[in-house]
Amino acid sequence: MCFQHVGQVAHVHRRHTLVVQPFNEVAAVAKLLPEGITFRFIGDGPLCDWLETEREAGQVEVTGCVDHEEVSAELNNLRLLVMPPEPTEGLPTVILEAMACGTPAYATPVSGVPDVVRADGTGFLMEHREPDRIVADIEAILDREDLTAVSQGVRDLAVSEYSFEAAVDRYQRLLGDLQAQERH
Repeated sequence: MCFQHVGQVAHVHRRHTLVVQPFNEVAAVAKLLPEGITFRFIGDGPLCDWLETEREAGQVEVTGCVDHEEVSAELNNLRLLVMPPEPTEGLPTVILEAMACGTPAYATPVSGVPDVVRADGTGFLMEHREPDRIVADIEAILDREDLTAVSQGVRDLAVSEYSFEAAVDRYQRLLGDLQAQERH
């Protein structure tokens, strides 16, 4: 299974990762990143070849699709997920999957994203779309001394609010509230 047909996962050596869309933003960000950083895109699509030819700095690897069973292993190896989703996407599943692996996200505050990527220590909101600002923010985030604590906070949030067990608890409370209202 691929990570969506557009937003692709890019593993950057030094355990930095970018998931960026659309592809022209990826190319623009790649051109500004320091030498020696490798984007490893996991996924497939018609623009993968274009992406490899568009970049001028760094190295781009395109792996193609990854089996669903391998997704968590890929996400576990990341320090940061960069996801500028478009407003039509709602909440990209890859953000929740990354959080469950303890990988914080740096994402645009559109649709459902601010509900899970919170500026209170459980993620980083992308306020700008200019490639130079994205690169500066990525470098600042990855240099944070508390990034390990943020990663733990992300994992804790995913387990407490978005796990299967948390969903079951919410439904049980909701159904219990509905039953209580019908009795009154």
